[in-house]
Amino acid sequence: MILSRFSRASLALFLAGAACGIGATAVATSLGSAVFDDVRTGSFYDAAVGEMYAAGIIRGYQDGRFGPDDYVTRGQLAVMLQRLKADLTGNVSSSSSSSRSSSSSSSSSSSVATTQNPAGTIRFTAETYTGKENGATASVTVIRAGGVTGAVTVDYATSDGTAKANTDYEPSSGTLHFSDKQSTAAFPVKLLNNTLTDGTRTITLTVSNAKGGAVLGTPVTATLNITDDESPASSSNSSTSSTSSTSGSTGGGTFSFGASAYEIVEDAGRINVTVVRTNSTSGQATVQYSLTNGTALATQHYNASGSSITFLNGESSKTFPVLITDNESINGNKTFTVTLTSTNASASLGDLKSAVVTIADDEIMAAGSGSLKFGKSTFLTGSSSSDTKIPVTVQRVGGTKGTVKVSFATYDVTAVAGLDYTSAQGTLTFVDGESLKTISIPSIESSRNKSGTKFGVRLTSLEGSTITSPTETTVEFE
Repeated sequence: MILSRFSRASLALFLAGAACGIGATAVATSLGSAVFDDVRTGSFYDAAVGEMYAAGIIRGYQDGRFGPDDYVTRGQLAVMLQRLKADLTGNVSSSSSSSRSSSSSSSSSSSVATTQNPAGTIRFTAETYTGKENGATASVTVIRAGGVTGAVTVDYATSDGTAKANTDYEPSSGTLHFSDKQSTAAFPVKLLNNTLTDGTRTITLTVSNAKGGAVLGTPVTATLNITDDESPASSSNSSTSSTSSTSGSTGGGTFSFGASAYEIVEDAGRINVTVVRTNSTSGQATVQYSLTNGTALATQHYNASGSSITFLNGESSKTFPVLITDNESINGNKTFTVTLTSTNASASLGDLKSAVVTIADDEIMAAGSGSLKFGKSTFLTGSSSSDTKIPVTVQRVGGTKGTVKVSFATYDVTAVAGLDYTSAQGTLTFVDGESLKTISIPSIESSRNKSGTKFGVRLTSLEGSTITSPTETTVEFE
């Protein structure tokens, strides 16, 4: 029997969310796209696939593919859940530790929501970028995946690898600004030319200090390789580009996409796809592009307003818009492919001439009703004898649509209600757009030594949402 609505990618998300919700130990992982060629960099399931692969819960096929869109059977689902149970309990049976190349899936709107941050996760689109030393400017793309709600920022900086600042490149640092619904941004790195045959040199790229509710993903460091244009192959290519770019009035350069994958929430209205021009920016050049249906259908899910873009003399980066159509159906994520098809005779297309665009279904992810959890697993408070109000925060993550409610109650651990604190219970109401609430619990003035004692608070019944870990927290008197 085929579970036709669920895929291997959904399974990875579900299992990662389940492991987090039950309190499993996190596994340090790389992205799934670093392991499997068919896992799109920056896709909503990229991190989950990497985590579940590293944990040994779900593996790829023998041919090296992961098959994110492949359907799974009930039998495969049972095997995957058995492995997860064994991983959580430490009871690894022979059946659960055997071949892990099968797959399964089970997902729901709440499962996806618990793994998403509505403001997004910011990271590089790749671990390695490449540019030539011939005075061009490299464009480094940063992606905001999993959520695009609100305006967020992230800092970026370059530092020396084997390349030297002001000798091989101009140092660059600053802040990238993502507006509401924006999923990609880029920063420039100016590469400097020399006449030495000094081989490929490297620049270290870093993003840090995400603000506005966004968090950092992986990778947050990347390498920019500067290829030597004095090497025989590079010199030949450089000479060809130079001749082409000055031939008549038609400009040269190499055109490619700024990223191998893009992701946009379907209610964003539009996505701007970046095309970069390297090797030469001399003269005017035009590049044609096309859009091809995947699971997303033209006119039904997206619309392109053009078929070509023109770079003027000196321009190294341009974008073209694709309009996204919103609907109210829970019909899952959809994809289409953008392809650079041709350019003028003096220019060429680079290796990254196609990219997959994912339209994330806002009815099942970051724009949904969200999930509720405590802001921390432990809150610390002073043990002074004076009466104080102890703040305990509850967060709404994964979406803020609609009104949701959750009940809470305190309970004794080593601290005693009525002596050390006043017991509290009640209901929190999050209105549409609200993502944070604070419970104020009175600490009782007392001559008792409360240092080191603690009490707990748990989330109980809820309405209109789901809860995710941590659903209980401890308040400890210091």
